[in-house]
Amino acid sequence: MSISIEQLAKLGQTDQELVVLQRKLSDVEKEIAGARLVVDRLEKSLKEKQHQFDEVTENRRLGQQKLGEADIFITKLEAQVPMIRTQKEFVAGKKQLEDARKHRGTIENELLECEINLDEYEADLKKLQEQMDEANEGFQKNIADLLKEQKSSTKKLEKLKKNKVELIGKLDPNIAAQYNNFLKRGITPAICQVVNKACTGCNSSLQPQFVNEMIGDPSQHRHCPFCFRILYYIPEPEKS
Repeated sequence: MSISIEQLAKLGQTDQELVVLQRKLSDVEKEIAGARLVVDRLEKSLKEKQHQFDEVTENRRLGQQKLGEADIFITKLEAQVPMIRTQKEFVAGKKQLEDARKHRGTIENELLECEINLDEYEADLKKLQEQMDEANEGFQKNIADLLKEQKSSTKKLEKLKKNKVELIGKLDPNIAAQYNNFLKRGITPAICQVVNKACTGCNSSLQPQFVNEMIGDPSQHRHCPFCFRILYYIPEPEKS
């Protein structure tokens, strides 16, 4: 095998490894984002529920304040009504006392509803916090392995990219120009091996004459008639 084909083969294999590694790295990054998404969603739900709990707690505080004020007002009216001398004022006083007691009853009902809601929210908060702790624990465990894999894959990726630059620099200028043109068009891998009479780039079966020509002269590269990628052929080792 000539030097140029050896270089093409190495570059093609490097491209294949880059594609596989980039996909792997992308999958890892998606897993990291997905794992974080579960925690973020639970954290958001927890904050929303806590906000609702705080609102009801404040409403209860205000209700208790209003109830205290209503009690003072009712006590004052209860002391005043018996002392009213005229029938008209007495009736008006009794009506005012009755309305005050109804208003107090309304406040009590609102406070009771607050207590019921607080019990429900407190139970929801406890459940969400448990789910959050469990999810966060799982996230921290998974993320450690994922970050380790991400770091390892990134390191390998940088090494492959460096090797790729060196290999391109050793190519024949015309082949290098063709190769770079493929990259600009987003066609990767741009250099592929012929395996089982097919292009490993587009997986198209090649014409017998085309394959025979490559087998007859493996020192020369060709272009796939379907995807136009640069093709090379490596003869199978002779059986001993």
